[in-house]
Amino acid sequence: MEQDGIHPNIVSICTLLAACGRSGQKVKIDAVLSAAELRGIELNTVAYNSAIGSYMNVGEFEKAVALYKSMREKKVIPDSVTYTVLISGCYEISKYAEALGFLDDMVGLDLPFTKEGQVAEAESMFNMMKAAGCHPDLVAYTSMLHAYNAAGNTR
Repeated sequence: MEQDGIHPNIVSICTLLAACGRSGQKVKIDAVLSAAELRGIELNTVAYNSAIGSYMNVGEFEKAVALYKSMREKKVIPDSVTYTVLISGCYEISKYAEALGFLDDMVGLDLPFTKEGQVAEAESMFNMMKAAGCHPDLVAYTSMLHAYNAAGNTR
């Protein structure tokens, strides 16, 4: 990508993080996060969610929690997706007390338990992907349709 003169941005970082998690590439998650930092790409909520979810997918609970703590320290606001990923990941590895702790954090931030109200955020990310030259695939379009449906929006 960079050899072709295209510089990575937050969208490409999110995509790489998600791909690493899906393919079980533990070391590459760390490498993508390091590459983002070296290039001055600040992680946003979506990027943190991708990284946390990827760590959870590959069984790196401690790294996921450390990244969550880093997110909070850097004043990046977690959303309901952040907590859904953390809570479901905790449940999968029988860390029920930790799951309840994340639930308490979520309630403390007064976050909704549903995806309602997040259509604008999803739509913004979708449009940002397109503007950055990323061509949405079937999964991206299906996710947007699901978001619209969940919000009762039939645009």
